[in-house]
Amino acid sequence: MKRRILHLIFSLLISLIAFAQNQNIELTFTATYYDNHIPLDNVLIENLTQNCDTMLLAPDTVLLLDIATGIETQQKQFNSLQVQQNSPNPFNDETRMTVYVPQKQQIECIVFDEIGRKLQSFGKIMDAGRHTLLFRPGKEKCYFLTVISEQQSQTIKMIHTGHSNNSGCNLTWIKFEEMPMNLKSQHVLNGFTFYSGDSLRFTGYATNPDTIPGSFVLVDVPVVDETFQLSIIEGLPCPETPLVFYENRFYQTDLIFDQCWLKDNLNVGVMIDGNEDMEDNEIAEKYCYENEESNCDEYGGLYQWNELMQYSAQQGEQGLCPEGWHIPTQEEYTQLIDSLFNIGWVPANALKESGSYHWSQYSDGNNKSGFTGLPAGSRKADGTFAFINGETYFWTSTFWNQYYSHTLGLTSGPFHTQMWIDKNRGFSVRCLKD
Repeated sequence: MKRRILHLIFSLLISLIAFAQNQNIELTFTATYYDNHIPLDNVLIENLTQNCDTMLLAPDTVLLLDIATGIETQQKQFNSLQVQQNSPNPFNDETRMTVYVPQKQQIECIVFDEIGRKLQSFGKIMDAGRHTLLFRPGKEKCYFLTVISEQQSQTIKMIHTGHSNNSGCNLTWIKFEEMPMNLKSQHVLNGFTFYSGDSLRFTGYATNPDTIPGSFVLVDVPVVDETFQLSIIEGLPCPETPLVFYENRFYQTDLIFDQCWLKDNLNVGVMIDGNEDMEDNEIAEKYCYENEESNCDEYGGLYQWNELMQYSAQQGEQGLCPEGWHIPTQEEYTQLIDSLFNIGWVPANALKESGSYHWSQYSDGNNKSGFTGLPAGSRKADGTFAFINGETYFWTSTFWNQYYSHTLGLTSGPFHTQMWIDKNRGFSVRCLKD
């Protein structure tokens, strides 16, 4: 009896091991730009535990991991037709989509309306690689694009805002890019390993609808199949420090020339009421616009100068910034502004978040620098708040008879300096890497 029990346990262990060795995790990556889906260019995957990395090149946005053996993981071979979701979606005047063709062949592209009527089509012999299509809508609110190869077909749904003045729709082929498959294959096999419990860092790269490069970084310990949605914002991360974890919060970083900035306004400390002044009590304090914590989550905290500097007057002080970072000086802001001027960019436009997602008025912001300046407003010396969605103010650590801050206004023009005598105002801060 004992032998039979041992034999049963041994058989069960063998079965569990065999089952575990066949387990995989499938990670899928998508991207959005302010709630609109956009195609990814590539995704860098770094195993922070094993110190190795690999790269996904579009249209390959799926990573297959072996969670048991830790052997080198190979990607799915994209030997089939792939149609990426159009971007932007929903769209107004026009939208684009990418079709990946694995080998040279005849491709048919057909547009249908929501009741199945064929609206337009074209056929073309397409070479192996990525093909970009441009679609201009008519009056319909919903379209379906079906792409047919010699062996298969794929369909995507396109949502139109219904504001087009066109009488009919139009689908055209506009661009071809050859896929560097050999380069991709070599990189995938570059010693990438994964064991259960490893920490992975994902950096997604894509361009916004105006073709300005953007990125997004996140860290995760994958244990099951998962889809990651990467919120792309203009700018590229600092190579050595793409993400900073500080006070239970992740901060994206942005490399602007040779300066490495936090891409987000600092948000640390305990919220106090706007009617109270901050105190030197060894507790980090912050104001949130209109005393709403959600505004700190969205725009970052507002700080009095002394609290931000942690009651030091030393230029370049760390203050409330993470270790290895500091509050920018007047000279460092001037260096940033001059560098933008020197390449022909208007600093106020290049430093502000693009569009009207947060800015309440048309501001000419294009965020070419990736700085992503948000209109956080300010806390006035009398304890009231003003100018959210209209202006933003950033303290510097420079003290010379006045307390300096920089101001991002709504109108186009130079990024100008204002001198603030009253250090009790509550302004935003961006930290700069030492």
